[in-house]
Amino acid sequence: MRRPVVFPAMAFALGITGQYFIKIPMALLVVGGIPLLFLCYRLLYENTCKLYKHVIFFVAIGLFGALWFSGFDLKDSQLSDYHGKNVSGTGIVKDISVKKLNTGGESYKITIEAYELSGMKIREKTLITSYGDLGNTYSKEEIIGRTIHFKGIVLLPGQRRNPNTFDYRNYLKTLGIFTIISCEARHVKFEPDIHGYMNQCLNQLSVIKGSIDDTLSKINGEKTSSVIAGMMWGEKENISDEIMDQFRMNGTAHILAVSGIHVGLIYMYLNMFFLGRKSKLVDGIIILMLICYSAMAAFSPSVIRAVTMIVIHILSKHAFRRYDILSCGALTMILMLLYNPFSLFNVGFQLSFLAIFSLGVVLPFLQRYHNSFVTPIIGLQLGLSPMTGYVFNYFSYGSLIANIPVIFIASLIIPLGLLMIPLTIFRFPMAIISVTGRVMGYLVDGMLMINAAVYSPEKSFEYVTSPSIYIMILYYFTLFFCCSELFGILFLRKKYGMIRNAFFCVIILAFLVNMMAVDEFQKAEMVFVDVGQGDCLHVKTEAGENFLIDSGGSQDYDIGANVLIPYLLKSGVKIIDGAFITHLHQDHYGGIVSLAKKGLVREIFVYEGYEVEQEEILKETGLRKEQVHYLVKGDRINLDEGIYIEVLSPERKSKKEYIELVENKTDENEKSLIMKVVYDGISCMMTGDIDFDGEASVIRQYEDGNMLKSDILKVSHHGSKYGTIEEFLKMVNPRMAVIQVGKNNFGHPNQQVIDRIQEKNIKLFRNDQNGAIGISMDEVERIKIITMYD
Repeated sequence: MRRPVVFPAMAFALGITGQYFIKIPMALLVVGGIPLLFLCYRLLYENTCKLYKHVIFFVAIGLFGALWFSGFDLKDSQLSDYHGKNVSGTGIVKDISVKKLNTGGESYKITIEAYELSGMKIREKTLITSYGDLGNTYSKEEIIGRTIHFKGIVLLPGQRRNPNTFDYRNYLKTLGIFTIISCEARHVKFEPDIHGYMNQCLNQLSVIKGSIDDTLSKINGEKTSSVIAGMMWGEKENISDEIMDQFRMNGTAHILAVSGIHVGLIYMYLNMFFLGRKSKLVDGIIILMLICYSAMAAFSPSVIRAVTMIVIHILSKHAFRRYDILSCGALTMILMLLYNPFSLFNVGFQLSFLAIFSLGVVLPFLQRYHNSFVTPIIGLQLGLSPMTGYVFNYFSYGSLIANIPVIFIASLIIPLGLLMIPLTIFRFPMAIISVTGRVMGYLVDGMLMINAAVYSPEKSFEYVTSPSIYIMILYYFTLFFCCSELFGILFLRKKYGMIRNAFFCVIILAFLVNMMAVDEFQKAEMVFVDVGQGDCLHVKTEAGENFLIDSGGSQDYDIGANVLIPYLLKSGVKIIDGAFITHLHQDHYGGIVSLAKKGLVREIFVYEGYEVEQEEILKETGLRKEQVHYLVKGDRINLDEGIYIEVLSPERKSKKEYIELVENKTDENEKSLIMKVVYDGISCMMTGDIDFDGEASVIRQYEDGNMLKSDILKVSHHGSKYGTIEEFLKMVNPRMAVIQVGKNNFGHPNQQVIDRIQEKNIKLFRNDQNGAIGISMDEVERIKIITMYD
């Protein structure tokens, strides 16, 4: 078999992926695996059909991948046993990132390898988080490699709060980290001496990197030097949101994440420096320099992949063996997954290997028909664009335009950055360093100008919903299979039946995988989205339309961009057909403002009393006058057949009274819309932020109580002690209650409110404890509850 390592690499990766989603008990894997392995062994030595041998061998390697992942997932984390407890310990600093906060302070993330915890010997990577000032004894770069003494509370990393969104816990697992230790700055200390040769080397490399960053910052300023730091070391913490958006939406963000392109350019320039000599000494020096650069770039997965492949390439030359990019990529993937199978779910890992396989399979196919400088870029776009859309939910029209000049400029900046290393180490005259740094600055400014010229929020990119697993499997199979040599051979030999059978098998496999990957939230008709300290209900209709009631929001954090857009796009929702806003407080309205500005909201509905503030609403949201509708008591908005929203309060007032409400700066909560969502006979009361007086007013308006009865009650004002009175609970008489609450300093939810709800045997759910809460219409129980956490 040609390229025999590619076959087991595919099987190994599929086995890990299957176990990640299906989670078969390890005992069952072992019991089922032993006879399969025995059969595999027998078939390898018997004169049986070659196809059967390949199938059995593929399944056996896949099973091994599943077992390997299970073993790693069940691996003991000694620090996890201390979850929620205060500990003190000692470790070695491996990496540190510092982010400047809007408040003027700094936040620190320090990756360490702990070797002592509360008197117990351990060896485990963990992440220390701290805010404030760690002291001026050492710079950030001087901390790497030092012994750290810490005291703090052990926490498990946060998991995804809403379906299909980013999972921080899994991300840290891809880096081999299972816990976080939250420390006050005064409880973090560093030893003056650095122990161990390797730690001293890491420290010196970090100091050199820091010296280069400081020099470039003085020469070019913070804005330009932060982009250079992103390009050289992958440090993006201090790049402005505006610049990062331009890079992301232009499809050029890979330049700011040290990747195979960077390492490849470095390897090329090092070869040029040594005049292409192929001696063992020269190649040894190149490998050593690449490893040093990897340390400066914090050993990111894409850098490890690139360096490993280059090392294999160098070894192949000395062994007089033909180098094959596909075989090398497959072998590298196996080695990295053996070290940490969770790496497979690191986005950098996925995109890096997709790029390699695109260059190894798609590029040769394209070059048969057209070979120019744009052919590799087209090949990479074909391989990476669907995955980029699936993960990041955008498609960049400007990618092809921006990537060509940006990559060209990067190919000039990176060697200059490399030149800065020996200039700094050997203390060359500042004039030479200054000229080099200034040229880098001019090139980066030119790159930023190109990015800004291509970027247009309306035209250069488009938000896209995540394709289904079914579509992704079919796309990548079709792309790689149809571009492969195997397909060409089968086609030329007119083996159309085998081609048809291959597609048929993959279609069935894709369908089965897609079924297993679908979660219950995709079937839910209503979802109380976890937006932290805020309210948000997502209503889906059978016609495929989507509506929001409130949207969360924060002064310091864009809930719309960071929470709602990922949740919606990964749930297959590209636009909100209507957004109902109970009142204009930030924690109910801020997310809608963000979505509307990005063109993701068709219409909004607010209380009629806000009509006197129409100009301000239009300015904030960017909507037109005809897209804003005003509601009062008695209005009914039909969303679909059997699905409608009934407005229960407030009542209509005169324009003069509305103006007085605004001039008197009446509490927004008093203008809060109270609505009842009815979905196929199931009712949900949305109460906004009304207090005792608001609830009493509603009770007086509906004395018979029939209109207020609801199956589900969204508890008012995040469970505030000033709401949810006994009589209101009695009138609504819900089967379940939902408190939309997050981390806060207001004491929400109040224990008395919780007690009142539970005393009436009402099922209580909370976003802070349950994550997103889905409501599905069940034929037996009528209401089926789905939560992210029990």
